[in-house]
Amino acid sequence: QRIYLSGGCALIPGLQEFLAGQWGIEVIRANPFKRVDVGTGTDASMVEKLAPLASVATGLAMRYPDDRK
Repeated sequence: QRIYLSGGCALIPGLQEFLAGQWGIEVIRANPFKRVDVGTGTDASMVEKLAPLASVATGLAMRYPDDRK
């Protein structure tokens, strides 16, 4: 139904459009901060641009002790 790009490849110019054209489905950049308040002193456009790079780190930060039991 859709492809989520994350990591450094998500920042490659034109990749999103290329994949959408090749596969014929929606391609969007992953944004782990979509529902996270990053504060008022933060440059929101920079956070949005770099968000795909933080997907794994954000997921790990959301874990809690003993969550694998």
